Amino acid sequence: MEKIRQVLRCYSQGYGTKSISSMLTVSHNTVKKYLQVFQRSGLDYEGVLSLSDQDLSELFHEKTRVKTESERMEELKSLLPEYCKRLQKKGVTREALHRKYLSSHPDGYGRTRSYILIQQHIACSRPITHLEHKAGDKVFIDFAGDKLSIIDLDTGEIIPVEVFVAILPCSQLTYVEAVMSQKKEDLIRAS
Repeated sequence: MEKIRQVLRCYSQGYGTKSISSMLTVSHNTVKKYLQVFQRSGLDYEGVLSLSDQDLSELFHEKTRVKTESERMEELKSLLPEYCKRLQKKGVTREALHRKYLSSHPDGYGRTRSYILIQQHIACSRPITHLEHKAGDKVFIDFAGDKLSIIDLDTGEIIPVEVFVAILPCSQLTYVEAVMSQKKEDLIRAS
């Protein structure tokens, strides 16, 4: 409690937060926190110094209960199945889910840790089969989901095109080409 009184005494004498921090060997953020609590209290300098140690402690130390690591983990784990379902929808990002998570759980995990936990949940919940492929045996072909557009340089017209994709599974060699449609003629021409 003496440290708090010293911080307030120096502040009342006109010292800045950095000066107080270096003089009293207290973190700059701690000094700022003490001064913010002092200013929010509405009390004057003499009023705060006249408080007993017990009252001063109650004023300057928050009474919020800190959640244990396992409680935070259980809260996030209960949300992971829903988050994984949402991630399958178009336009939903991990960043948006993390912002929503932090809005309802301010003391929750940071971005990187929550991303890792989401990824681990996805990996554990999806069965994976390793397939062996022989070189030159197969080619996988498909059209990509969204259409792209090209611009005709002569007319300036925007023309929607389909995206043809072919992959050789053994080497992962990928071929991509824009075609006018998904009709048989365009498919044959592209492949």
